[in-house]
Amino acid sequence: MTDLDAGELLVLDVANRTVTKKIPLGKMVEGILMQPDGAKAYVAVNGDNYIAVIDLKTMTVTGRPRDRQGARRDGVGEVALSFRLPASG
Repeated sequence: MTDLDAGELLVLDVANRTVTKKIPLGKMVEGILMQPDGAKAYVAVNGDNYIAVIDLKTMTVTGRPRDRQGARRDGVGEVALSFRLPASG
């Protein structure tokens, strides 16, 4: 879950309804896309115009793909287009 105002990705324990970790990413964190195998998540950091790569095993930021010049990362749709991930379903 993202906290748009705080600029964080929140890791939740759904059973206990608690936040187990807060991962600071930047301004206007919104939009999460997870790999089908559950290894990584891609989070759009709209206010800072980049995508954060999160290792879901360690819950740490492991990358920040190079942006295309002038490109604007704006939510899950842009994350999917940027990485050409296959649609699930």
